[in-house]
Amino acid sequence: MAGQKNDQLTAEQKAAQEAEEKAKQEAEEKARLEAEEKAKQEAEEKARLEAEKNAKAKSSESVVVTFVKPYSRYSRGDIAGFEAKEAERLVKGRVAVKGTKLPAKKAEQDPEPKA
Repeated sequence: MAGQKNDQLTAEQKAAQEAEEKAKQEAEEKARLEAEEKAKQEAEEKARLEAEKNAKAKSSESVVVTFVKPYSRYSRGDIAGFEAKEAERLVKGRVAVKGTKLPAKKAEQDPEPKA
């Protein structure tokens, strides 16, 4: 009878150990999968932030303009950098020209030949 009890305890202990090992392996697998998912999410977030940074850098590139008449705090001949949209607005409004050179004044231009 004592031998059967020992065998029974050993079988129960063995089954408990196997169940414990299986639970441990499942927990390790779950932790590994969660770590992989977290790493994937972090990589995606990093890529998204990098793309936003690049898009922002492209949209905020400065355009150099030279003022042809007074505007706000700028005088004729002043050179400044603006975002592309603002620079385009100033050029369309004939307040400034793109680049660093002023256009020639009418007196400095070659006169038209008279026929």
